[in-house]
Amino acid sequence: MLTDEEPFRELPQALVDELLGQVDDLSETIGSNLKNLLENRNRLREALSEEINLDRELGHVEAPTTCGTDGSYVVERLLSVDIAAYGAVALEGLIPPSERRHWSDPHHFTHAYVASHNDRTGVVLRAIMIAQELNLAVEAPHDVVMIDGSMTTPIIFLNQALNSLSAIPSGNLRDDFVGITKVALDNYLDILTSPRSDKTYIGLPKYTSRREVARKLDDSSTFEDRGILTFVLEPGEFVGPYHLDPDRQEGWHLNVEKHPDPSQLESKASEIATALDRLSVVYYKPRSWLPAIRLEVAERVVSNRQRLGQMLEGIRYQCPKGSIFEPYPIYIADRIVKHLARAVPAIRQASAQSMAIREVADAGSIYLAMRDYRTETGR
Repeated sequence: MLTDEEPFRELPQALVDELLGQVDDLSETIGSNLKNLLENRNRLREALSEEINLDRELGHVEAPTTCGTDGSYVVERLLSVDIAAYGAVALEGLIPPSERRHWSDPHHFTHAYVASHNDRTGVVLRAIMIAQELNLAVEAPHDVVMIDGSMTTPIIFLNQALNSLSAIPSGNLRDDFVGITKVALDNYLDILTSPRSDKTYIGLPKYTSRREVARKLDDSSTFEDRGILTFVLEPGEFVGPYHLDPDRQEGWHLNVEKHPDPSQLESKASEIATALDRLSVVYYKPRSWLPAIRLEVAERVVSNRQRLGQMLEGIRYQCPKGSIFEPYPIYIADRIVKHLARAVPAIRQASAQSMAIREVADAGSIYLAMRDYRTETGR
């Protein structure tokens, strides 16, 4: 088994030498962009104040209760069938001194399916996963709920599953997606609009290619917004709010007509598209050792200074140590769901053992039927 200390052990020597020969070019490109960014830091800060909004934390605010959600899925391609499993988890954040703990353990949804070979299985499974993440977020009793990923991700996953539904044969996987779609859209709209004054939902994408801020600043580096603002903002500062760049919006759409009962989904799909058009973005740097964090949140949250301040304090309070580069509940939820890919092979082996004990076939046939050839994972 390879370790982090042996990254090149299984690679041909010539390939390794060629890769290592490109190190200078890579470091020169990245280094020149970083140097240029730091040299123009003051100019960029002035431009931020003029073009968007550069502000600081909004005075003293009591730290709110928080939780974080994340999910993952695995499809193991066997000789006979596929084993498809998902897990969605919600985990409580660090508890402020003035608050009480809501949950003693993480909350979760999970299920494993047996599916016939189909290259669209992962698409529908992923949509069920995201639907259950939304379910956990809405059910959480916390003041601030952090969702790992962009607020635009659910509409993409759900729409891809709707477009793939005709290719999925009848069975539990298809039935579960069809059955959960309406609830998923209800929850998604609630999350996008944050209608309750005592509950805020935030999308936290770790990776983003957006350059909405960079274009306003006329920045020519290859860094995207998060990379730029990490080095431009001081601890405690935030940029925004502003709406998602309409130039990047290709039109939000859900093909609900692909659903067996589209009439119950049409109005909700339209409301979701409108809510996405009004989605607001804030970049916040809570600590000196952290990168800037992109926060995607309902417009009504950022238009209220009290709710905006509570949201920022919730993020800051959950980033207490330099060893964690994201808010605590998101970090732990991420670590939990990463292990699903390791659990599914154990489930497969246990299933094979159960088949052998029950003597459903000879050991050789069971071994071949349960042989895995490829594993698809995602989050």
